[in-house]
Amino acid sequence: MITLDTFIGNNEMIQLLKIETLAAKVRNKELPHILLKGPAGCGKTTLGEAIAREFGNKPLTLTPNTAKNSDLLRKFFLNMPDDGYDEEGNIIGTHDPINPQIVFIDEVHQLSLLGQELLGMAMHDWRLPVTVEGRDEFEWVPRFTLIGATTLPGKLSKPFRDRFKVQALFETYDQDESLKIIGLHARNEGLQLGEGVPDAIATRSRGVGRLLVRFLDRLASAAVVASQVRPEAKNVITLPLANKVFTDFLKVDDRGLTKTDIKILKQLHKIQDPVGVDTLAAITNEDKSTLENEVEPYLVQEGLMARTKRGRVLTDEGRRYLHTSGYIKEAPSMGRMGRVIGAPER
Repeated sequence: MITLDTFIGNNEMIQLLKIETLAAKVRNKELPHILLKGPAGCGKTTLGEAIAREFGNKPLTLTPNTAKNSDLLRKFFLNMPDDGYDEEGNIIGTHDPINPQIVFIDEVHQLSLLGQELLGMAMHDWRLPVTVEGRDEFEWVPRFTLIGATTLPGKLSKPFRDRFKVQALFETYDQDESLKIIGLHARNEGLQLGEGVPDAIATRSRGVGRLLVRFLDRLASAAVVASQVRPEAKNVITLPLANKVFTDFLKVDDRGLTKTDIKILKQLHKIQDPVGVDTLAAITNEDKSTLENEVEPYLVQEGLMARTKRGRVLTDEGRRYLHTSGYIKEAPSMGRMGRVIGAPER
């Protein structure tokens, strides 16, 4: 069970959240609304659960689809427990301490503008516009703390974004933090990791917790299969086994690049001119949103690809990597304006 004390990584952010949770308890007030920003798979949902655990409750999950109109939101809030306040915002005598509900919404940027407006009103004024017998009225809702998680905070309207008084930015895990997560998960699953295996997983996981766990789980499955031949190898993951699984089955190279990543880089190398994301989506059979939000950021971060107004282009580092890793069999030759020409592909 993950708590704020056991959460690995993003130490400054965790300290900020510890201060806010303690201050809310001392004041006997609801926790301010929190916006968790950062890459997919870095633990935003896990952290939301840990924050709720600080107040002894399980977060209620709200989806963007549930918040698309006032009737649906009203039904959601009707299911919330008493929060310790009356309709005027005064603490009811029997509630000490108060316990406002934690509400978690993942991919909060998918809320419609109307949904943002309605939810923003509930977050600030603790009321919702409703229609009763043909009359427009405002209905009180219990106080709550909204924790929103997003990979695209810029898609939120400014008024709605400003409702989140605490905004925390996730960073990917560094190598040491990744190794801690791998070790913790391995112990919980009763796995023995051979020399070099934790590093092999960490270097391929891009600092993303979800990938760390996913890769370790796949290696654990391979170890179970291997134990059918060598029973003593059950739950033992060796480096040769890990390398084989990464190379032959997961298709992830030692820099963490996937088959899709390499396909994009090779296509940019082949075309030589800027390429639009729609073209890359057709080539890779990935949707445009996945490419823009999950695939391309790592390629740009690693300096292998650049985004320009005209499209995506391969960088010099990208060309070198394709060559030195064997994805392009011959050394690239430089043509006019520094373009790579005539390099056959693997």
